[in-house]
Amino acid sequence: MSKGSSLFSVPIARPDGNRIVCHGALGHELFHMLVERISQLARNGHKLIELDFSAVTAGFPEGGVPLVALVSRERLRGLEFRLHLPRSKVTADLFVNTSWAHFLDPRQFKITSDRRNYQLPVFHFRDHGEQDEVVSRLLDVVFRSVVLSRDLQDALEWSVAEITENVLTHSESPVGGYLQAVAFENSVQFTVADAGIGVFRAIRDSLPHGIEPADALVLACEAGVTGRPKTNAGNGLAGSRLLAFDSGGLFGITSGAAN
Repeated sequence: MSKGSSLFSVPIARPDGNRIVCHGALGHELFHMLVERISQLARNGHKLIELDFSAVTAGFPEGGVPLVALVSRERLRGLEFRLHLPRSKVTADLFVNTSWAHFLDPRQFKITSDRRNYQLPVFHFRDHGEQDEVVSRLLDVVFRSVVLSRDLQDALEWSVAEITENVLTHSESPVGGYLQAVAFENSVQFTVADAGIGVFRAIRDSLPHGIEPADALVLACEAGVTGRPKTNAGNGLAGSRLLAFDSGGLFGITSGAAN
């Protein structure tokens, strides 16, 4: 590494013809840059977009999973994508073992068969049958890796079921949703992403007039806020947020440019 460089240097997504050359870590910031760059290349008439992650130095689920959803939606719209893995073997292995590589470029990379006790690679769910399967797989990973009380087990199962149900019920995502999970010694991290209409549009009929999208995200995490008040209680995000905080964890939500 050159003097002054860093594993987590400022992310860059630079267009070069039909190629997007990326630097830094794949997280929230680089993901949002990629949203803009992919849209720009599509508007310019490119049908094949090359995602050059050669200089990407790290990756996080909050960047990788939504990118999988975005690319899957754009593929439905007629775009093709070619992935260039990071030069770093550790980061390249991450892309392969989480199945990010497969979902970004299924012609070049197979879905991972890695069955590590502590990890659930990205799982694609489009209906309630697949939703039940992904919830079951996540819990299997958790129970093999983390000791939880019965109350916490039930709360985690409820949270995952609620958030994945939000995807199927509210998001209008043409590609369904994607979930990835990893279990540590004393904690569980799971990330869910879709490529739908966004939280603001999904609940706007329940929001005060003139509210900004970022403020809408805050309200979406309050009990009773839902886009379908006749059929839904609106407690999924609120309860999941409370579960995370009460257990000493973190809860994050991103929709569009708001987070």
